[in-house]
Amino acid sequence: MIGTSETGRERRSYPRLPLKLRLQYNCIKKGNITSLVETQSEDFGTGGLTMRSKQRVKIGQILMVTLLLPSRGENKSAGPIDIGEERYLPVAVLSRVAWCRYHTEKEYRLGIQFLALTLANRKSLINFFSDYSLDWKNSPLMN
Repeated sequence: MIGTSETGRERRSYPRLPLKLRLQYNCIKKGNITSLVETQSEDFGTGGLTMRSKQRVKIGQILMVTLLLPSRGENKSAGPIDIGEERYLPVAVLSRVAWCRYHTEKEYRLGIQFLALTLANRKSLINFFSDYSLDWKNSPLMN
């Protein structure tokens, strides 16, 4: 099982919740940015997430992951965007691919480690996930 030891306990330093969030990502290669890919997360924690991908991505690849958090409209300065009839607050996080595993004939699962984000995006994540009681003060993103 992904992320568990032989005893069935989590090996991750930071707990994850099974949250399916819309997200977008770009690969960053030698200063160039690839085209935008849209997908969704399988789980989310303060240190990273698991997401789907139709393409294999190399371990260690740097990504700009933009989480599309459902917006309740309370943070007007961050600029919620409309996608269809839903409003989302885009939160960009510089990230790294920790693992990539074949899942089905048309899909891979990627383990994503968060590396850095802006203070405003950090606050947006803290506000959004405070309802889930994730321990943000001990997150690597808070350093």
